[in-house]
Amino acid sequence: MTYLLTSNGPGNIETFRAICRRVDAHATGLIARYAGENENGLAITTIWESKAACDRFTVEHLEPALASILGDVPSPPAPAVFVAFESAEERVTERSS
Repeated sequence: MTYLLTSNGPGNIETFRAICRRVDAHATGLIARYAGENENGLAITTIWESKAACDRFTVEHLEPALASILGDVPSPPAPAVFVAFESAEERVTERSS
């Protein structure tokens, strides 16, 4: 069952890209990622093959990269919002170029 995680909180796209440069090679199980900025800061949605793949990546690669780039920040930094769930149904459509 695929696993979706959405976070919205402080940050900007430049910081996001710096973190991605450090961790993307280790994102085993990542199916898709969408990121942008809105009125609440940085919004990121990731789709994973499983919750276990997401959790492993977060602990082994993402959290160390965040600490290295951002320093000691409360986890999660306020006012971050997280929504996570295993998908009970999926529909994927072809995207036209």
